Parts: sequence; structure tokens; C-alpha cells
Amino acid sequence: MLKTHLLEKNEYEDLIRQCWSSDDELLEKYHVEAGRGIEKCIESTIKALDENVDKNTFKLFKITKEQDLFGFYGTEKVSIGNFLTTFFVMPKYRNKENLQEYMSLIRNNFDDDFYASIYEKNMRADKFLIKNGGKKIVKLNLIALDRYNKR
Repeated sequence: MLKTHLLEKNEYEDLIRQCWSSDDELLEKYHVEAGRGIEKCIESTIKALDENVDKNTFKLFKITKEQDLFGFYGTEKVSIGNFLTTFFVMPKYRNKENLQEYMSLIRNNFDDDFYASIYEKNMRADKFLIKNGGKKIVKLNLIALDRYNKR
């Protein structure tokens, strides 16, 4: 069973580093700073979280499975509604059963439909969200905006 742990801002960087150090493919192909190393990817993400999220509503959740790090996700309320700001699953947990439970956990966090933005080159995340019920509704430069129906 997956468990959710709400993090404090000073815990974000360590969690992201621990997760992303397990995923060379993310760092080399899919992150907006892909190919520039883990430190640049983390720096860019922390800066985006500092500058671009709604500080009153943003929450970052660490996810564990039987005391083991499973991944994370972040949410916020924005002008268009509920927003999945960021998400990650450790590679060893990327199987159908775990990913279905993970998406249920995320869906249960929201009281209505929600949106997510994915950098266009992050085809892996885009495919994952569409496979799990997402519908691409708008493209803005490098960001694809998707809407998800709660199941």
C-alpha cells in the first residue's frame, strides 16, 4: 500500500535528488535541462518551484511503499483549477499494478478534474498520463496541457 507524506519546502531538494539519481533516462532525455547533469536538473526544478507555483496552495508529497521510497507528486490550485505540478515514480516501481495505485492516489487528492503540464520533449510522462485517462487539450510552446477526469 502506498503512503503519502506531506513535505516541508526544505525537504524538496533532497527528495528530488534521491529520486532522480535513480533515473538516468530522465536526466539525459526528458528533463527540460536534459544532458546537463543532475545538479542542473535539480537546480532548474527547485527554481521553478520557487518562482512558478502558487505558494499558498502548492504541496509536495513523498510517496512510500512499505517504508521504501516510491516517488513523489506535487499539487496546487491555479486559475484554471486543480493542477498536478510535478510527479515521479522510482524506476523499480514502474509496473502496471503500482502505477494504477499511484494514479488512484493522485486522483483521490483532487475533488474534481485536474490538469498537468508536461514539457513537450518529456514524451514518457506525456504517454503515461494519456494512458491513464488524460486528454491533451492545448499546446503552449514547450508545454502540453492535459486534463484528467477523476475515476
